[in-house]
Amino acid sequence: MHLTAKLLRVMKLMSILLLVGALHASAASWSQKVSFSGKNVSLEAAFSAIEKQTGYVLFYDYRQIAGAKLISLDVKDEPLLSFLNLCFKSQPFGYLIEDKTIIVTRNSEKHNRITAIVENVPLPPKDVSGIVSGDNGVLNGASVVIKRTGLVATTNTKGQFTISGVNENDTLIITYIGYQQEKVAVAGTNFVSVTLKIASGKLDEVQVLGYGGSTTRRLNTGSVTKVTADDIAKNPVGNVLQALAGRTAGMSISQANGLPGGDVTFQVRGQNSITANSYTSAPLVVVDGVPYPNAPINHPDMMGVTNNIPGPNGFGSSLYNLNPADIESIDILKDADATAIYGSRAANGVMLITTKKGKQGKTKVDANVNGGVAMNNRRVELLSTPEYRALRKEAYQNAGIVPTAANAPDLFTWDSTKTTDWQKELVGHTANIVDANLSMSGGAGGTSFLIAGNYHYENTIYADRRGSNKAGAHYSLNHTSNSGKFNIALSGMVNTTQTKLPNGAYGSLAYTLPPNFNPYDAAGNLNWSYSGGNPYGSMRTSYSAKTLSLTSNLLLRYTILPGLEARTSFGLTNVTSEQQLIFPKAALDPSNTFAQSYNRYNSSRNRTVNVEPQIQYSGNLLKGRFNILAGSTIMKTVGEMPVYITATGFSSDAYINNLALASTYTTGTGYNAYQYASFFGRANYIWNSRYIINGSFRRDGSSRFGPDRRFGNFGAIGAAWIFSNETFMKNIPFLSFGKLRGSIGWVGSDNVPNYKFISTYTATTYPYGTAAGMAPAQLDNPDFGWEATQKLEGAIELGFFKDRILLSASVYRNRTGNQLVDYPVSTQTGFTSFTNNLTSALVQNSGFEIELTTTNIQNTKLKWSTSLNLSLPRNKLLKFDGIEKTSYANSMVVGNPLLAYYALHYTGNNANGIPQYEDVNKNGVIDYSGGLAAYNKGDKVLVGAGYATCFGGLNNSISYKNIQLDFLFQYTLGAKKPTYLSNSFQTGQMYNVPKKTVEAYRSLGLAKAFIRPSFSTDWYNYTLLSDAVYMDASFLRLTNVSISYNFKPATLKQLHITGARVYLQAQNLFVITNYKGFDPETGINSVPPLQRLVGGLQFSL
Repeated sequence: MHLTAKLLRVMKLMSILLLVGALHASAASWSQKVSFSGKNVSLEAAFSAIEKQTGYVLFYDYRQIAGAKLISLDVKDEPLLSFLNLCFKSQPFGYLIEDKTIIVTRNSEKHNRITAIVENVPLPPKDVSGIVSGDNGVLNGASVVIKRTGLVATTNTKGQFTISGVNENDTLIITYIGYQQEKVAVAGTNFVSVTLKIASGKLDEVQVLGYGGSTTRRLNTGSVTKVTADDIAKNPVGNVLQALAGRTAGMSISQANGLPGGDVTFQVRGQNSITANSYTSAPLVVVDGVPYPNAPINHPDMMGVTNNIPGPNGFGSSLYNLNPADIESIDILKDADATAIYGSRAANGVMLITTKKGKQGKTKVDANVNGGVAMNNRRVELLSTPEYRALRKEAYQNAGIVPTAANAPDLFTWDSTKTTDWQKELVGHTANIVDANLSMSGGAGGTSFLIAGNYHYENTIYADRRGSNKAGAHYSLNHTSNSGKFNIALSGMVNTTQTKLPNGAYGSLAYTLPPNFNPYDAAGNLNWSYSGGNPYGSMRTSYSAKTLSLTSNLLLRYTILPGLEARTSFGLTNVTSEQQLIFPKAALDPSNTFAQSYNRYNSSRNRTVNVEPQIQYSGNLLKGRFNILAGSTIMKTVGEMPVYITATGFSSDAYINNLALASTYTTGTGYNAYQYASFFGRANYIWNSRYIINGSFRRDGSSRFGPDRRFGNFGAIGAAWIFSNETFMKNIPFLSFGKLRGSIGWVGSDNVPNYKFISTYTATTYPYGTAAGMAPAQLDNPDFGWEATQKLEGAIELGFFKDRILLSASVYRNRTGNQLVDYPVSTQTGFTSFTNNLTSALVQNSGFEIELTTTNIQNTKLKWSTSLNLSLPRNKLLKFDGIEKTSYANSMVVGNPLLAYYALHYTGNNANGIPQYEDVNKNGVIDYSGGLAAYNKGDKVLVGAGYATCFGGLNNSISYKNIQLDFLFQYTLGAKKPTYLSNSFQTGQMYNVPKKTVEAYRSLGLAKAFIRPSFSTDWYNYTLLSDAVYMDASFLRLTNVSISYNFKPATLKQLHITGARVYLQAQNLFVITNYKGFDPETGINSVPPLQRLVGGLQFSL
């Protein structure tokens, strides 16, 4: 036994000696040469020469060579091995070479290893070094954890690490945000080289936190919903907001109309402010770290002037200017922990848009081209000519009036055999869609780049086919120095949009024109005998809007010491816009002597410059890792309207573009400026991969508030416990992940118009002496200050069966106080009210959100996953002392939602067929004036909420071999909206109406009272004020379907390309609803969302 043991020791010793000898022998055969000259220089200088001249990487700990002797060498074309021996001569350490890495080691390490093997005794703890890389090069900041002890090390800018106290049988766990975890055994080695793979699991997807911060869903203490580029690309839309509908829990998105560039309302967890509108209640939008306008720059809230020109598509959506294909991801930040780092701008949530960046590797060209059509699939069944004529005759009979050619030309002089489908004629055409994107990206040697161009065109379903053109460019450049310490990144987007549409009542006439109306008279001129207008006259009007937007960010970063980084961001957003609205004489009824042709024009520009210096330190403490960030923001926004002109009274349409030839014109300008400064900080600590705490603080100063109210403090704290990592949870086989998280914090909102705290004046038509007069427009209020929101949230996140089922459920409560409201004041001031903070007014938004993701099938051929999101928001005016004395008493009730409908309660008809309404306050009189019963000022009661009390989406993704199918259902429940019955045209007048309107009147017993040729009674008007005209607008919509085929590798090789796919996509295929209107999303007076069908080809070279 003694002889055998000795033989084994000798064999082990020989193995070690052979291994070491083989390493040195292989190194001796290398042909690399090094030239170097230096006297009394550091060893690092020689290391730098080796890396630059040979391509080999030196791996060492700075502390390890701190005591190295200075060297003096003067060599030319010295072989690498010989040069290394000269450098390490008489030094207290040596080196090993593995592949292209030269590892500096202590001389004692080899001796200890050999001795331990020979003597068969446990090895002492050792230092392990290594390099961690990803698909785009080395990873700076990767965590390396000893599984046994929980001790942590972090990679430096070169992806290198050294960790001490490692036993021979230990395992290292290596993690990096966005990559799969890797476990590495260190037995028999002091060096490991690990390449991490991109994470595919939902728990490991990267969530952006702002100011350079990011985390994973697994480690996040806040509430963040992420939408990726893949999700966005499945939607054939021009506005990226439309691609988010149904995909984001807690965020409601609604189109105002189906026109190109039309308004899109988006809101995160409800309306916080009593006086907010769809723009001021929108979340803060940040593109690559640069604030981006969440409202069109020509909107009054942006410019501070009222001479703006809304188009037929409203003021439009500012995000329509962005190209969806340039976006890598969108993160929606919702709770206090996620949003408080943005302080005074975070009450409404934050939308972080990250654009695509270049990656290291060979230059790659990507192209994506698609084309298709859009159409209106929500037709309204209107009356035919026989039905229309019969209804008109019934109306005259009900009124006891004899129809004549004068009062009823549609019955006597118009063609009784003519039936025109005005929906088909005016809004029933097929719109065309073209979209093209081309990009080139790549990089090497620490530099990566991307440059892309795009074009998008879509016209309308109108007869004249005008529409919108978009074109733009996107760029990204990133460079890291050879030392890895300095990094510069430049990114930006330039986009231009041009929209041309007819103005006036063109769209609405499709639903009101009598079916036997002839738009031209016998002479071929426009027929103006119809009081509602002529659609071909509206077609001669012109609304045009041009927008040019630039968003760019320059980021400089420098690693001062390992873990300590300084960076500064320079951001610029510049948006310019021109609008013009032309009404020529040819579009006007010549019999209307008061109507005049006119040309309105304005130009606007909005520029935001912000600078954000920051410093960040990351390190390891005990069994955890911490990160501390401190920074400041200096920002200025200037909005200008250099000119607005309204010119009227042109003698001829030939002169309408020459404003100087107008008989009268008015001009003016607009200007406002907004300045903002702040200091912010954030600290995060993760201990033992189980307990996480995150805190943030911000002090903001805004020029939008009074001198003594300009600064405010905001902050939050969030914590999470990953209980599935506890030892006592390891024996639950079906539970793969479990986390509890919660947060509380205070944020604010300065999303209010500028200069609300000072007295302002406006020009009047009344002279003062020989000069134009000025009149007060606003009272000063030096105490004008912040609205403050407290956010509170608790959540549980669970994973089952190796994360094949992921569930997140959260409950939240946000309360906003110090509300800005219009205070009543004495009329002796010249005003009836002024805006001030009311501490006794409080708005609450609470709710429950669920996100569920399941992997139903997953094998080499077939994959099927499902994702569901559900939001149950509740909005309430919690408190408003003295509201009954304010104008808000006409539309708001404490305890009810801010956005709600109030109306008389219709109870039926009396014996004479006259509609009856409930006398709610029991005073014997039905008050039609509009007062609310809650304040004993009338009989109007709550009809319902004007927002969805339940909404969400259900998405399925199925792939089989090379075929991919995705489809998304979107649903909303609980919202009330006006129906056809609320239309101001009384059934029986010279307007066409939906058949369902007539059927409704007959079913309610209102036919005799309401089918009349004129507004002969008040009954109809009273009904418009009643709950009879409202109904539930719940719907289920098949929002998106995408099917694609990826070409096989063999086909790609034949085509000499690296990737290719063909696809078909559809948007808004159908909607299921009981709502009686054009569309439950847009209501009764707008072009509904269009059904879109496109086909495309995407390929890479």
